[in-house]
Amino acid sequence: MNLNIIICEDEPEHLIQVVGFLKRFGQESGHTIQIVTFSSGEELLADYPDTADILILDIRMGDVSGMDAAREIRRRGKNVPIIFLTSLAQYALEGYDVQAVSFLLKPVPYETLREKLTLVAQRLARERGHILKLKNNMGICLIPVKDIDYVEAQKHQVIVCHEGKKDAFLLPISQMEDELVSDGFFRCHKGYLINMKRIRRIEADAILMDGGLSVPLSRHRRAEFLKAFDAFMGEQMYG
Repeated sequence: MNLNIIICEDEPEHLIQVVGFLKRFGQESGHTIQIVTFSSGEELLADYPDTADILILDIRMGDVSGMDAAREIRRRGKNVPIIFLTSLAQYALEGYDVQAVSFLLKPVPYETLREKLTLVAQRLARERGHILKLKNNMGICLIPVKDIDYVEAQKHQVIVCHEGKKDAFLLPISQMEDELVSDGFFRCHKGYLINMKRIRRIEADAILMDGGLSVPLSRHRRAEFLKAFDAFMGEQMYG
């Protein structure tokens, strides 16, 4: 997924750190990250990019603080997810006014920023209605991710099951996993990648999906799957 991320930070060392973290996140997650930086709230408001997907704002900046800039952006009707960076936790209460996603205390650990960005990316993917563009001998197939029940590996190809149909594509299931992991999919078995929205029951060694399909649950993946499923359900319930 393409993510246009805007950073507004007036401290050069923190700006360099966050840019480095975003590049690392893109490499690890498979997302294509485009970064635009500003060093003041005034610059941001004067040249605010309408293509922004995520806004990372330092709070304490010059005459126009990050909070001031966020309020103006909201006044303009922009619903972009906002992550605040601050050295003072006292500002967190003000974030309710602008529906901030999170407040991160400086210096920001990479793992903490990665966790927040992952959640935001998952939300954006759901809102966008992520569409896969895949090619086989029949031509180019456009498949909405929300319609996929599961992906099954068969020899050197994958079978994508969606809306009662099955389409085959010559690519490894690991590539599909990289593409779909941020959309609530999990590799529950070496040969199956499932849409966690389609789960109806979890058994000891199998997962029952919509439509009655029983998918094997690998014993050594079970603990990781249950943890991922709990996190997924929490995100569905609480955003």
